[in-house]
Amino acid sequence: MLHSQQNGVTVREVRESDLAQYRDLRLEALKSSPLAFGADYQESLSLSGSAWLERVRQNIGSHFAGLFVAEREGVLIGMTGVRRDYGVKSQHNATIWGVYVRSSARGTGLAGTLLAHAMLWAQQMGVTRLELKVSTQNSNALKLYTKAGFEIAGTLHGTLRIADQIADEYILERSL
Repeated sequence: MLHSQQNGVTVREVRESDLAQYRDLRLEALKSSPLAFGADYQESLSLSGSAWLERVRQNIGSHFAGLFVAEREGVLIGMTGVRRDYGVKSQHNATIWGVYVRSSARGTGLAGTLLAHAMLWAQQMGVTRLELKVSTQNSNALKLYTKAGFEIAGTLHGTLRIADQIADEYILERSL
């Protein structure tokens, strides 16, 4: 089990007991940064409690998915996930998703720590190639990912639509 502690913040794998806080954190992320995520706030808000529980359970002890949270004084302040491909020919690939840190903890390196946990988990699962998508408008996230060794592999045009706004995304990749 991956776990680290630094400056009063613990980064660890999600637990079932985190369900309510994880749901609140994820919804906050989707609402406050709609262009940063492929998921939609309203759609996610309408999910049942059992659907949220299933999402958490799918990431506990799995060889194909990991979900990591950052906790300070019992409160979740950050998260990220990683999903490994299922196919025999593609199990060496994984996707990083859902990187988010509450505004009160930004600028502390926490996003990088969360990302490092997801990357370490992937490496332990035999992943040799990681990818992720980031809005072309999200310069802070792009800096985080390039600092972690990701490189832009291409641009996906018009992949996100929020009301009348259409956004492009970079697809980034790196080897482990």
